[in-house]
Amino acid sequence: MNRVLIAVFLSFGLLGRSSAAVPDSATYSAFHKLAGKLHLCDPQPSKDEYEVRIWWQRSFLYGAAQMVYVIRKTNQGTEATEYLLESAKRRLRRFTRIESVQPADSMLWNRLIKQDIVNMPEPSVIQSKLNPKQKRDATRVVIEADGSINVIANKTEKRMAINDGESYYFEVFSAGSCRQYRYDNPRSYFGFKPIAELRKVVTILDELDTAFPVAKRP
Repeated sequence: MNRVLIAVFLSFGLLGRSSAAVPDSATYSAFHKLAGKLHLCDPQPSKDEYEVRIWWQRSFLYGAAQMVYVIRKTNQGTEATEYLLESAKRRLRRFTRIESVQPADSMLWNRLIKQDIVNMPEPSVIQSKLNPKQKRDATRVVIEADGSINVIANKTEKRMAINDGESYYFEVFSAGSCRQYRYDNPRSYFGFKPIAELRKVVTILDELDTAFPVAKRP
């Protein structure tokens, strides 16, 4: 699923954007239309209920998304479903609805809650840790007591940029609110620098991958 080309550069690509800062309205509008074609109703969770949709988007493929996880936590229990989407250039051709390998239960939800699925990390925080501000060039020449000369310079951190690849869009619906998060190539960036916030994103995706049977994805 995570077949992307990786290159190491002196500058970072964009990992993700905080929806609060830079809303990707066109993308989420496309997801809303797709949800209707999947017969997904607009979420209206009550207090202490949630619906989480995780849209998976691959570069160079038709369609706004090629897969979506839908996890519902209601007062009656937990449901988890995967939809595989196959699109032509301008329309959804077909979709496949897949139930989890075993009935979703409170244990699955508790594992996702442990990773803060209803309060995902802001992509801007992840970006700042992956791409810390570089120190000013403080190269200086020092003349030692014995007359020798040393040149001291800051060490430049390695940086990684991934062009294209995959993106995950999280929609977290709760009573009266919807929060949106986008993460580009989270597994690849986590392999480059395993920061805590990315670990949560990757662990959530791994939990859901395990919950469903192996299926052919685009």
